[in-house]
Amino acid sequence: MLPMKCLERFGPLSIGLITNETRMAIQSITSAESKLEAVFGFGSAFRNEPFRDIDILAIVKDGPTVELDTYYALRAALENATRMYGAPIHLTMLTEVEFATRPLRCMNELTPLWSNQT
Repeated sequence: MLPMKCLERFGPLSIGLITNETRMAIQSITSAESKLEAVFGFGSAFRNEPFRDIDILAIVKDGPTVELDTYYALRAALENATRMYGAPIHLTMLTEVEFATRPLRCMNELTPLWSNQT
């Protein structure tokens, strides 16, 4: 299967739309506030560069288990919200402890999309 390519260079307006669609998608998940701490965008789509995918980082609250249901619910909601771009969602989930270790090379470039504090 050939990789999907977004032939257009989507700019800040589109990133604003992605941000709004992401927020609405998260709010549609009934367990979001009890399971998620924050959601960020990163990668080329959020650096205002041509992109082939939309990278999303979700931080889940620390607990005895990280539920796969939360991952799948968030992934489905995000895929529906960003379908108009024709680009796949790459969802990464970390616990709060994992996030605190700053495991991504682009930690200084994360774009806040949603927070449980808002």
